Amino acid sequence: MPGRDLARALAAWLAPAPCSGWQGLPDSVTVATGTAPDGRRVHVVHNWSRQPATAQAPVDLTDALDGGVVPAGTPVRLGAWDVRVLAAAPEAAAEER
Repeated sequence: MPGRDLARALAAWLAPAPCSGWQGLPDSVTVATGTAPDGRRVHVVHNWSRQPATAQAPVDLTDALDGGVVPAGTPVRLGAWDVRVLAAAPEAAAEER
């Protein structure tokens, strides 16, 4: 059965340069990024571990669930088995690409 290492190697081969702006993620953290109908980039950040983890926000973001602001470069804290849904402003979405 293919494992995480094979998936990582395949992803690195398919897209050698990161395109979402998220860099240096811990091994347990993944990010899925898409574009909302209004043009904002939406990031779903998962921590797949029982241990808390931290990622760094690549651009100014807003938490889609509580409206909290996460400035670029600040930590995005994730609890055990946590998920955060974060949206960039339309202007930041253009910078990300």
